[in-house]
Amino acid sequence: MAVERRREFSDFQSLPEDVPKFLEKLEERDNQFIQEVKLRYDRITAICSDMPSAEVKYHRNCYSMFLIHGCKLGTKAFNSGRPECPAKSKSFDLLIEYLKDNDESQYSLQKILDIFASYLPADEISYTDKWMKKKLKNYFGDEIIITDTKKTCFITFKENMYKILRQGWKTKTLESDEEKMLIIDMAASIVRDSIRSKPFHLNQYEDLSNLNLSQIDSDIPIELKRFVGGVIKTKSNVFNNVTERRRAAISHSVISACRPRSFVSSLMLSLSLYVYKKYESRILVDILSSLGYGASYEEVVLYLNNVSNTP
Repeated sequence: MAVERRREFSDFQSLPEDVPKFLEKLEERDNQFIQEVKLRYDRITAICSDMPSAEVKYHRNCYSMFLIHGCKLGTKAFNSGRPECPAKSKSFDLLIEYLKDNDESQYSLQKILDIFASYLPADEISYTDKWMKKKLKNYFGDEIIITDTKKTCFITFKENMYKILRQGWKTKTLESDEEKMLIIDMAASIVRDSIRSKPFHLNQYEDLSNLNLSQIDSDIPIELKRFVGGVIKTKSNVFNNVTERRRAAISHSVISACRPRSFVSSLMLSLSLYVYKKYESRILVDILSSLGYGASYEEVVLYLNNVSNTP
């Protein structure tokens, strides 16, 4: 009996003697696509029990789909592309450990590549920018934000602790004081996450000669601005210039404390510059910096050196 040639019959397009191998692959794999192939196979065997004698062949496209879906979704592991270099794989694991152990929340992509290269043997070539971003995104997922600019690329780490706290708050019956503490922890975690998620450019300074409140506010995440505003708001809930300046100053101090190495506050730098030029005292600048009210003396000197070298 002739076998009808249907488009829906999956998987063979080669010689009849390959049919046993096809049956073996059907048995060792198990996913939705393979289940559909098995149903089609049972349908054709009900018409023709001796497939090799009938020289049954399947379409080329169907056979390709069988190989792709069978390997990627089956029980056997399938890795596309060239195999991973053991030295690079080990170096990437060390890089991940470094990023997890370090409390910093923002890195330039070049900094991460430099750290990765330091773990590699001398004769190994580092990852490309595109591949490193893909590897980091595959590993961390939604825990990082990749921001591309014209000059560089930033990798920013988020904090998801507030999600865990929120879930615990919903599922537990808490006493009054304990509930207050949990709400405070949630608020702190949300604000910290918003600070860590915001990218800041470290390759240039703001124009301090024309600094205004709107420029200062642009560096403050909206969650932090709302939180600080809610703490220092007046009875009339009206924010005047004095209140706005205080909110901006407090917010910049909080951001600087949370991200001491990846944030340069234009407001705090301006204050330290004024004190240094007015009193020529490094001690006063260091005191302001240690209390979180101003930039460090090293930052002041770096700014002055850059200004003097700028044409």
